[in-house]
Amino acid sequence: MKPVQRTFAIVALTTTLVSCGVRNSPATTPTLTATPPRVSATTATYPLMNDLLRAYGDGSAAYTLELYSANHQTRLDDLQNNRTNYFSTHHLPVGSSLWAAPIAQDGIAIITHPQTDLQNITLDQLRQIYNGQSVLWSDVGGVGDDIIVFSREDGSSIRAELERMVMGNRRTTANARLAFSDEQMVQQVAETVGGIGYVSWGYLNTLADADVTVLSVNEIEPTLMTIYDHVYPLTNTIYMVGKSEPQDGTRLFIGWIQSSEGQSVVKRQFAPLYLPTLPQE
Repeated sequence: MKPVQRTFAIVALTTTLVSCGVRNSPATTPTLTATPPRVSATTATYPLMNDLLRAYGDGSAAYTLELYSANHQTRLDDLQNNRTNYFSTHHLPVGSSLWAAPIAQDGIAIITHPQTDLQNITLDQLRQIYNGQSVLWSDVGGVGDDIIVFSREDGSSIRAELERMVMGNRRTTANARLAFSDEQMVQQVAETVGGIGYVSWGYLNTLADADVTVLSVNEIEPTLMTIYDHVYPLTNTIYMVGKSEPQDGTRLFIGWIQSSEGQSVVKRQFAPLYLPTLPQE
């Protein structure tokens, strides 16, 4: 399958933000004051940011996340009130005035309790489940009685992305049971017959034996390549966002994340912005 051509804003690490194809590496790092990056993260991106900082700082205590993990809305409030300078998130609202740089790609994985005996779901079926129209598994080709809907809390970046890509102008049903992390979501769906929920695809890569079924969406499985090529319908981007473009050590850090070295760390759990160019045969 031919990769989908995409354009990302890449931190050029000079004085401006430029756009270039994701197949190109960012510019080389200039001489800047290498002060420790001042960043925080949403709950879903916290493990990724922790791995990146550990790799970048080589385990130095100076390279740590500023704050505990929290959802997107809390992080946004922290940013607006100057409690943090930059944070990583899945969600960039349409028309946002925030400065943003992509650092990774991810997907929303739809999970169900194994007894539903469902392997695929369409976007229309998912919308009907999450807006409360479909309440029985027989409505969507599954096995069992009531559909038990699990959702992330209001203010979560993953929830905001699901509602953007699936729900349109409709909101998640008020009957949904809430989970406040990917870990909690997997646990609740695994323990609830008839349960359905969603998590970051990158989080699933950390699980050895999760007792849930990961569904295909529109007959497409969430994999590294279907997410990288934007073939999987629920693909999204992880950004580093702030009020303005950084000019200190945080700029170096973001540029490093977008470099081949940083993207090799990203690829441990998530889909990178670009893959290494393979030699011609």
